[in-house]
Amino acid sequence: MIVALTAKNKLGFIDNSIDQPRPDDLLYGSWTRCNSMVISWILNSVSRDIADSLMYMPTAREMWIDIHDRFHESNAPRVYQIKKMLNALQQGAMDISSYYTKLWTLWDELRDYQPTSVCNCRSMREWVTYQNQECVMHFLMGLNESYAQVRAQILMMEPLPIISKVFALVVQEERQRSIHHGVAKINIDQPVSLNSVNSTTALKVSKAGRGDKVVCSHCHFRNHTVDKCYKLHGYPPGHPKLKQQLSQGNAQVHQISSDVQDHMNAPGDTLTQSQCKQLIEFLSSKLQYGHSLNLQAEPQQQESTISCITGICSTVSHIPLIAQTDWVLDTGTTHHICCSLSMFHSTRTVNSKITLPKTFTIQVMVIGSVILTNDLILHDVLYVPDFQFNLLSVSSLTNNLAYSVSFTADSCQIQDIKRTKMIGTGKRLGNLYVLVKSTSYICNVSVSKPELWHLRMGHPSPNILSSLKGVIHFDSDNVEINPVMYFTYQSKTFTF
Repeated sequence: MIVALTAKNKLGFIDNSIDQPRPDDLLYGSWTRCNSMVISWILNSVSRDIADSLMYMPTAREMWIDIHDRFHESNAPRVYQIKKMLNALQQGAMDISSYYTKLWTLWDELRDYQPTSVCNCRSMREWVTYQNQECVMHFLMGLNESYAQVRAQILMMEPLPIISKVFALVVQEERQRSIHHGVAKINIDQPVSLNSVNSTTALKVSKAGRGDKVVCSHCHFRNHTVDKCYKLHGYPPGHPKLKQQLSQGNAQVHQISSDVQDHMNAPGDTLTQSQCKQLIEFLSSKLQYGHSLNLQAEPQQQESTISCITGICSTVSHIPLIAQTDWVLDTGTTHHICCSLSMFHSTRTVNSKITLPKTFTIQVMVIGSVILTNDLILHDVLYVPDFQFNLLSVSSLTNNLAYSVSFTADSCQIQDIKRTKMIGTGKRLGNLYVLVKSTSYICNVSVSKPELWHLRMGHPSPNILSSLKGVIHFDSDNVEINPVMYFTYQSKTFTF
């Protein structure tokens, strides 16, 4: 209402800055006409019940005072709510621009409720500087831990820059990350490859020289590391041991084919018969190119291996070792995949398809962000409910988030390169690396009583000392245990 009256240059009729002239004044007619106009605006802006109670008031000033007295409320509850929202505001899955807009909206509304002054004295300038520092601190406290480095640089500036300058610095850091690490949106026309590591690129011969003193943690041989170990990842084409592996694999593929055919018609299948045949062809082709599938295991273990590779095969009857909430680190996927919608922090709707091995295609309708820990936040995660567990793309971690992933024979570590901080670990289950969930640790400490130390030092108990008082003369009648005694003994015994 105040904004509308100010635009019409009629605010003086309600704040009493325009006095009512006398009836014999030449301006009385113009004042009456403008006063009636403001009264009509106010009556049309309130409800009918309120308008009926204001109908017979002669001036807009009296009408405004009556409305203010009846409906004026304290701003304290709203100020409390805004400050509580400011303290709880975190960036989370939002980008910098969205987070800053939300923060500035709350901060601007809070300043509107605070008393203002037009003074330009030194105290007023110090108050404005303090308000700017408070806003900057709220903005920096809500940033994710991935911006810890730029946050530290801003806090070391003297004097502290204004909020708009801080926002520009953080946005510049965000853009540099996207340019440096090649962050790109999902192209709908480009299918997502879920193959394992390409055999022609992952199984290249190690070029390490003979003078290198690196030792593989898997086979304990020199001149190669665990990520290039043939015994762990398979032999390249042309290797003498590859022919022996292929001859054993052909017989095992026939056995897998018969096992899958027995389960094709079982109730609750999610794959058709043609899709199962394509899956068998895919396994055969991978054996020809040297993929190290463990095909010499028992039939139940073979079925579990097929289920883990596809992620959507439910033709087996036994329960897999990996839970639905676990995350499996995969070096062959191009994007993160989650099978549970409840794990998403924020989502958005898309219309794209992902391509599985041998022309398998799955429609993807939802994409979003998943917060695993405070330091590990995944963006552009595909929601695929047909999968049995979640896939953590190593390529997305190293390219988009500037993380490094190192593998050993039984574990793996995820580190933030800029902060040199380990943000996640994984353990090996079978032939898969599964992300370890964060665990809280409790330290138990045992406290020894003075009586126990009294017995450990070989001293008689108070009961024995009391019975010997009539036989042996004591310097003191008090036979109670001195609590300081065992401390002095301990300091002499345990010297560091």
